[in-house]
Amino acid sequence: MGIAETATGSTTLSDTSETQLSTDITTAGTYQLLVDLSNMANGDDVTIRAKVKVKSAETAIVAFERTFTHAAGVEKIVITPPFPIGTHIGFFLQRATGSNAYVWSIIGYT
Repeated sequence: MGIAETATGSTTLSDTSETQLSTDITTAGTYQLLVDLSNMANGDDVTIRAKVKVKSAETAIVAFERTFTHAAGVEKIVITPPFPIGTHIGFFLQRATGSNAYVWSIIGYT
């Protein structure tokens, strides 16, 4: 079993549309999503969700979802569900006081 950073970046959220962080994960394994939410301001809601496909040709469905509201003092969030093939991970900003950039990384254990 190897450990590797499979994707990383910085995403700016300024509206209510979902932003996919990386291409679909196609290697079976367990993945961690680390997100720095320290840029959240009063009134911000950020939802992090992971979607999976039951079969590769199917539509992705939400397997995990968590919403953070004004996460003052929360610097890193780690989400570790077992992500199967066809997973995609996205941010969804529900409400914002302005444009905020969030640094993220996906670590894979395959």
